[in-house]
Amino acid sequence: MLRRLESYLNLNITSESLCPHCARLLLGASLLAVTLTSTHAYTIQGPRYSKAPIDNPAPVTPAPVKTAPEQNPLSEQEQAALKEQEEFYQQIQFSINPDPKRENQEIKELLAKEQVPLLLYGGAQLDHFLGCINCAPKYSISIWNSKGPYGSFRGDFSLWNVLFEYGNVKSRLSPWNAFASNPPAVIDPAGKFYGFLTTNNTISIHFDNNFTKTLYMDYKDISLNPQRWFEKTFAHQLAQSSDSISLEQLEGMPRPVKKDERLLPANNRDNQLLPVQSSDYVKADPAPFNKDDPRPFKFP
Repeated sequence: MLRRLESYLNLNITSESLCPHCARLLLGASLLAVTLTSTHAYTIQGPRYSKAPIDNPAPVTPAPVKTAPEQNPLSEQEQAALKEQEEFYQQIQFSINPDPKRENQEIKELLAKEQVPLLLYGGAQLDHFLGCINCAPKYSISIWNSKGPYGSFRGDFSLWNVLFEYGNVKSRLSPWNAFASNPPAVIDPAGKFYGFLTTNNTISIHFDNNFTKTLYMDYKDISLNPQRWFEKTFAHQLAQSSDSISLEQLEGMPRPVKKDERLLPANNRDNQLLPVQSSDYVKADPAPFNKDDPRPFKFP
């Protein structure tokens, strides 16, 4: 290798005059020179095929796509319920925003009929109108109108919207919060204050009657469909073309019963837990024992 390098560089190199370190350098330089002067070089070639490429390849049939199994078609009743729900959403899409002009007109209409609407005002300064608590659902100001701004579960000022401050149980402005510091107030159009609508017992002035006690106790169930509950509870009054429920009628409601003290009729029982008994359908004997019978009476 050294001799070959000597021929390239025209040098006279002997092993006696070359130190080991210098020999390594010259060896590396010789390898570089051989690489640079080599005639063998790599070239970029086209793709190599095991077979000649086909000009017009046959079309490839795609693999069949696995589709999900077809779900059971909806029944006519389910389709009707789905259609009704879609129509409901379309109707309330543009009706959940308050309309002050229309609201004032409805209040004047109620006053002209000598009826007293009990209005709700919320917020820290009681400057937000929250609807009417005793108005019929046909009015947009009613909190029982499921399509209105104050009775819809989508309205920003609705007591039934759990996502906003007046319907959220953890909000200090909600009537459903037992620790609320600024609950809604009940005021009529003349400015008479009736008390606060709240479950917070530390607030002295409550709007307290059997109607509100029922609301506080069952508001979770009522919030599922407030309009249906109101129409069912006051069906007799609304059938007489009543536009609002008077304060006397609200106070005259039956005292609410706790859920654990309520009795269910026999036809509403869970048959898996309480099997149906023949005594549910057989009329009881008004005289269960005979006074002339000397045998001691035994309870059934």
